[in-house]
Amino acid sequence: MKKLILVMGHLAALKSTLAKRLSMDLDVIYLSKDTMKEVLADTIGFADRKQNLLLSKAVFSLFRYLRGNILAHSDALILESNFKPDEIALLLEDLRDGNTQVFAVFMTGDKDALYARYLAREPYRHLAHTSTGAMPYETFVASMQPFDSTLFKDHYQIVDTTNPDDFGYENLVATLKSWLFAA
Repeated sequence: MKKLILVMGHLAALKSTLAKRLSMDLDVIYLSKDTMKEVLADTIGFADRKQNLLLSKAVFSLFRYLRGNILAHSDALILESNFKPDEIALLLEDLRDGNTQVFAVFMTGDKDALYARYLAREPYRHLAHTSTGAMPYETFVASMQPFDSTLFKDHYQIVDTTNPDDFGYENLVATLKSWLFAA
């Protein structure tokens, strides 16, 4: 049985940081939407928000394509993104053959802490992620969609990164190792 770990969640919840660390500690390949979008932006560019959104759609299409190819040759993969509900639905539909199990790691935190982190990183973000400028607090909070755990049965963990130095990383790794190596 193949294993797919989705690292997903709210903006500035440390998804990319966690996915990279998990990849090292679990010895599993990971793909980051942000990194892939940056490569596309640097290679082909974009002129406006509409083209920037097309880059995001292209990266998601690459995720779907690469997921199949990587899992054909590897037992596990980590995909990291702030997946939209329709993207999750498509990924799960791709897996309807039953040969791949999915574990969702949903990253969240206190809205004020995440917004402060979001604002602090904005001046240093790649141009591919700043096409709309910094969003106002109300828009940021409205973007914090709830996690639908019913899509993942018992294979999920919600991680609160309000305190980035103490969010139970070791417990998460132990949970994922147990899941990865279960029959």
